[in-house]
Amino acid sequence: MLNGMQDLRFNSSDTLARQLAGDLATRLQRCIERRGRACLAVSGGKTPVSFFQQLAQQQIEWKKVLITLVDERWVDEHDPQSNAALVREHLLQHQAAQAYFLPLKNKAASPQQGFMDCENTLHEQIDQLDYAVLGMGSDGHTASWFPHSQALPRCLDGNSGAWCCPVSDEQITPPRMTLTWSLLAC
Repeated sequence: MLNGMQDLRFNSSDTLARQLAGDLATRLQRCIERRGRACLAVSGGKTPVSFFQQLAQQQIEWKKVLITLVDERWVDEHDPQSNAALVREHLLQHQAAQAYFLPLKNKAASPQQGFMDCENTLHEQIDQLDYAVLGMGSDGHTASWFPHSQALPRCLDGNSGAWCCPVSDEQITPPRMTLTWSLLAC
C-alpha cells in the first residue's frame, strides 16, 4: 500500500469489471445505509461497458442512487458519442433502471451557453459526490481534462467553486462539459 492506495492487477478486463462492480455496489449500499442515498459519477468511452453491465446487476437500493457523468460530449443523447446514451444502454438496466440519472448536456446550443444551467442543476441535485469512476484516454486525459487545453486551469481550480466547466478547444471535437476538481475532490 502506498499512501492508502493498493496495486490491484487483474488477469482479464471481465474480472476487473466484475470486481469493481461488486466493490462499488457494496460501497454505494453503505452510503445509502449511512446517508439515505448515494451519488455516483461515471466516465464514458469504450472500456466501461462490461463494468456498467456488471454494476447494473448488483442488488442495491437503486432508487436511492443518483448517477451522473464525469463528462459529456455536447451531442444529442441519441448520438453514438454520447456518454448519456452509453449509460442508459448499459448501466440503467435491470434494477439499476430505478436510479435517478442526471445527464450533463442540456438544451443549450453549446457547453458555454449551457454552463449555468448545468452548474445550477448539479448544485440543486447533488449535496456530495460519493464515488467517481474515472477512465483515462490514450492521450492521457481523464474526465475532459485534456493536456494543453485552455480550459484545464479552470477544470483543476479547487478554489473556484464551479462544479462543471465547458471544454471547447479547437482540437477537442465535439465540445464537452466536464466535472471539475472542486466537485470530484469533495
